[in-house]
Amino acid sequence: NNLLKTNSITRSQYFLSDTSYVTDNTSESTQLTESHALNFGIVQNIDSMTDLEITPKFQYSTNNTNTGSVTDFLTSTDTLTRRTTVNNKNTAFGYNLNTTAKLTRRFKKKDRLLLFTYNNVLKNDNANGILKSENTSYYSGIPVSDDSLSVNQKKINASETVNHSAKLTYTEPLTKKIKLEFEYTFNYNVSKQDKKSNNFANGDYTVADPLYSNNFKNIYMLNKAGVKFIYET
Repeated sequence: NNLLKTNSITRSQYFLSDTSYVTDNTSESTQLTESHALNFGIVQNIDSMTDLEITPKFQYSTNNTNTGSVTDFLTSTDTLTRRTTVNNKNTAFGYNLNTTAKLTRRFKKKDRLLLFTYNNVLKNDNANGILKSENTSYYSGIPVSDDSLSVNQKKINASETVNHSAKLTYTEPLTKKIKLEFEYTFNYNVSKQDKKSNNFANGDYTVADPLYSNNFKNIYMLNKAGVKFIYET
């Protein structure tokens, strides 16, 4: 587990051609992360010429963040003209499963070798959060909220990635110094992402905001083959 808390107070002054103003910012953040990992390997000698190795790796993690900031805009004489308040709470969790299988086949002929490697990756991430932002202007010390610049949204993000990759390599010795290596590579990747933003209305986050929402799916596939000439000096 890892807990991180930060606080900051800053004051900045800006000079324009005809005026100047000051900003005071106070911010604080709390972040709690937790991660669990499990790794192990299996090695199996199928026969005197063939080995099989499987290495799964699993990781699960969570992340909780809570950030807030208040920014005051003041004149050069320290008169408050506007205040912006931002609060962001987010909870994220996800897992990653990475499994590799490697098959090695040797032959009676020296340096002849067949190698097959397969890798599978499953990755899933989810996040839920609330974003609130309020803007208030001050006229002769009287606060007036600007609802057109205010935000109160619930954000739901989900992403998933599935990847399959494989490589087959065959090495054939022609002489003691010359070899031919044949290789075939395959890769197939599917990624999905769904982002939803709902505005607060009538006591709940029920109004979808299409400007900050999207849903897409990407598919990528690769086939590659090659031959390598090897000369050992």
